[in-house]
Amino acid sequence: MESRLFTWLKEYGAAAVELLFPGEKCLLCGKSTPQGYLCSSCAAKWDHHSWGRSCDCCGVFIRSEHSLCHWCQIERPLFIESARAVAVYQGYLRDQLLAFKYEGQKSLAKGFGVLLTELVRREYPYISFDFVSSVPVTEKTMAKRGYNQSLLLAQAVSRGIDVPWADHLLAKRADVVSQTTLGREARIANMRDAIVPLDVDLTGKRILLVDDIFTTGATAYACGRALKQMGAAGVWVITVAAGRDFQ
Repeated sequence: MESRLFTWLKEYGAAAVELLFPGEKCLLCGKSTPQGYLCSSCAAKWDHHSWGRSCDCCGVFIRSEHSLCHWCQIERPLFIESARAVAVYQGYLRDQLLAFKYEGQKSLAKGFGVLLTELVRREYPYISFDFVSSVPVTEKTMAKRGYNQSLLLAQAVSRGIDVPWADHLLAKRADVVSQTTLGREARIANMRDAIVPLDVDLTGKRILLVDDIFTTGATAYACGRALKQMGAAGVWVITVAAGRDFQ
């Protein structure tokens, strides 16, 4: 005679197995996957650029037949060499990033760090970085949130690619208006002098800057500007997600 458990497993199939024996979930879509942080479907999309391709200058995703996004065609970034992102900022990935940033889900840094490490290896294989660094937050944000999500990502990437992690290169002014409600031009103006270079000599150094999301690029550009004021030879950016520009 079949046990009740066996009958229940047969009736509900994969859903029952997942409930009893939960596995890893794909960080991009949320589906269960036995193979790490990407399911086979999202891995295939990543390999085939199904989200579009990255703009040659910034991390924004564009149509595969284009080389530059709308904004970089008008004015190319001055203070970074390029930026790349894992995937488009949408759906489950967006929800996970918001939980990571605002809801204390610090454990997500490990999985995101794996994806970012792979991103560096595929996009910047010939660059010998001197330091991995992160986007700073204000003391007020640090006190409220308890952590800097970009710093956690940078630490994970540093371990993944075996390049020293450098903290305390940059600071963020306390009086900066929140970016969340601002448009592109306002964001860039708001961040222009918001990132402050600290007294560190980076002459000739190649910096890999890590952040969670690339939207307008205002934060990345402000950080790149400050790092180059400190003598950096080049600044490359990686983020977990970026927006789309399909104009």
